[in-house]
Amino acid sequence: PPLDTEIGCERKTAQLVAIEKTGDKYTFDFSKLKEFLDFVFARGIEYIEFSHLFTQWGGAHCPKIMALVNGKEEKIFGWESDSCGEEYQAFLNAFLPELVAFIKQEGIEDKCSFHITDEPNEKHVERYKACRDLVKKHIGNIPTMDALSHYEYYEKGLLGHSDADVLLHAIMDSL
Repeated sequence: PPLDTEIGCERKTAQLVAIEKTGDKYTFDFSKLKEFLDFVFARGIEYIEFSHLFTQWGGAHCPKIMALVNGKEEKIFGWESDSCGEEYQAFLNAFLPELVAFIKQEGIEDKCSFHITDEPNEKHVERYKACRDLVKKHIGNIPTMDALSHYEYYEKGLLGHSDADVLLHAIMDSL
């Protein structure tokens, strides 16, 4: 996960979706994610937050993402990758529709939320909006939520009432 990771560094890989890249095409295997979800839901976990799709503090870069490329596992995205670059956008345009289809197949869309990037500041508003728009295009009504210390994100409608209300109602219903 790209949280509290020193700029330029990375954490141990904890990826639950296997990715294979052939040329500029991606295939995804959600079997580890399914196993994880079955495990946590069987133990009383009710809601799933998908990890941040962009690095912390403004989302300028990509989280570490591993894939099988020409039979060898390698890092295809990370700090060296521009989060608004064509290659990462193409990846998200391939990945998110399949992830959302998996979520719907599992019947858990009302139990999920997505993160964009935590703690963007006033300098990151346009980048945050571009990242959020790309994600929302694919996830539809599944809420997003991020740690935000700057009220202008709410004022500009980047954290809409619907996202906050859906999540708040889900949490309140579980109490």
